Amino acid sequence: TKKRKLIVQSESEYIYAKELYLFKEDILSTSLDEVVDLLRPDSNLSESKRIFIVRNSKEGRSIRNMGEIIPILNEFGFQLVDCNKLSLMEQVELFSSASFVIGIHGAGLTNTLFKKGGSLQVLEIAPDLDFHPEHYKNICKKYGFEHNLIYGQDLDKNANFRLNPDCLRDFLNKFEK
Repeated sequence: TKKRKLIVQSESEYIYAKELYLFKEDILSTSLDEVVDLLRPDSNLSESKRIFIVRNSKEGRSIRNMGEIIPILNEFGFQLVDCNKLSLMEQVELFSSASFVIGIHGAGLTNTLFKKGGSLQVLEIAPDLDFHPEHYKNICKKYGFEHNLIYGQDLDKNANFRLNPDCLRDFLNKFEK
């Protein structure tokens, strides 16, 4: 295979392509692995960042009671990260050094792909009990990461929900033992 140049453009740039390759195969294909390997730094195994992925409530699926959740995250040493405010390379660098990632089901959790070697704990937050996502569970399974899922409650019409602070604290306490 030819070595292809990876191009990352800013939000205000557009790229004209003479050829476009679409991958119809499974998202966890070898092709994806090769792309991810090109992006990952050589090693960040010595670091162990704890990341909580936040999102703007206007972008759907958000936690209404973040005021109750943030002190718990601080207590357990989590850094709040809005992936929309980071470049792709900043996301790669950050998530490659993660030891624990928590986030609402959504694109931000895809960044777990950038972890290379070492262990990673992932806590996915689903909006309510009727939501049964498999995407990130499958990514974790493929890469040998630990995946857990907790559920929100009181889902509203805008897909915002409440997260039980005691449920989060209990989970994090179990992880600490």
